Amino acid sequence: MYHDIKKSDFQNIEKQIQFIKKDGWKFLHPSKLFNISEKNKIKGKNIILTFDDGFFSNIIFEKEVLSKYKIKAAFFIPYNFMKSKNKYESIKFIKNKLKLPNYKPDPYPRLNMNFHDIIKLNKKKHIIGFHTKNHIELSKCKSSKIIKDEISGKMDRKFKKIILKNKFFSFPFGKLSDINDFSYNYAKKKYNFIFL
Repeated sequence: MYHDIKKSDFQNIEKQIQFIKKDGWKFLHPSKLFNISEKNKIKGKNIILTFDDGFFSNIIFEKEVLSKYKIKAAFFIPYNFMKSKNKYESIKFIKNKLKLPNYKPDPYPRLNMNFHDIIKLNKKKHIIGFHTKNHIELSKCKSSKIIKDEISGKMDRKFKKIILKNKFFSFPFGKLSDINDFSYNYAKKKYNFIFL
């Protein structure tokens, strides 16, 4: 699981990928999870790459590294970060919602993926998953209405179509303590695969 990737870290992460491959692991296309059953088990050493938060750096990394190794990944997008219109809005989201108060951006043209980037990844057969609308800590939210809206509420029709086709969801912040029974059970009704 990766998040924002600084340009200076590309080489180190590529070395990680090379090491994983040399160690006998196979990079699975995330959609392979749909085919797993009691009769159809995946054998061997398998791994799925995931990218949380929808940073623009992921687009560059996909182009420069993932495509070189023909690796398909799952990208989990917070809707309102994707909808940020400029760097000011993106930085505000990063500091307040992603809770990275000391974030220092690389000089990319944008900080967030936009819908055009999502379409590109989708066409390249990567999985686009949902990462809530506002990247809130669902376990701390007392309102079932807000939790439902964060997990599957109103959003752009074309974006929602991609999300519902893939049915992948990732809880923000990635700890078990970030999930409560209500948010998990509601997410389970809407998505086939839930990640931390």
